[in-house]
Amino acid sequence: MVPAYTHDLWMESTGIPIHRGYHVEDLRTVELGWWAEREYNAAFIQLEGMKGITEVRVTEIPPGGTLPPLKLAFDEAVYVLQGYGLTSVWQGDPSTSSGRAARRPSSGPLAASSCCPATTIISSAIPAATHLSG
Repeated sequence: MVPAYTHDLWMESTGIPIHRGYHVEDLRTVELGWWAEREYNAAFIQLEGMKGITEVRVTEIPPGGTLPPLKLAFDEAVYVLQGYGLTSVWQGDPSTSSGRAARRPSSGPLAASSCCPATTIISSAIPAATHLSG
């Protein structure tokens, strides 16, 4: 299968698992893989109807760990599936825990850290410009 969107090609190039289909039974238990470029375990979720429209990543923050800052050209919503930690958008440090969410505007990088194991999902809308391919 050849991905139709540039963003799909990028997701494939990361080497982390991409879970596709119509549903995911439990996001807390999906297989994750080491994302060397970002220095954490993660996986992409791409359900039917999401291709080329939105991106969802499941990320794992180890105890005492910190995700390196990441700045993208679009907003993201971060939802904590389990655990407890802090997020920083360079505009404040809201505390987050299981069942809570944070939003990262496109104007600020997001960093996250955790005192105990934490699993998050990060969702974003993909701008139309990412659909350019040559």
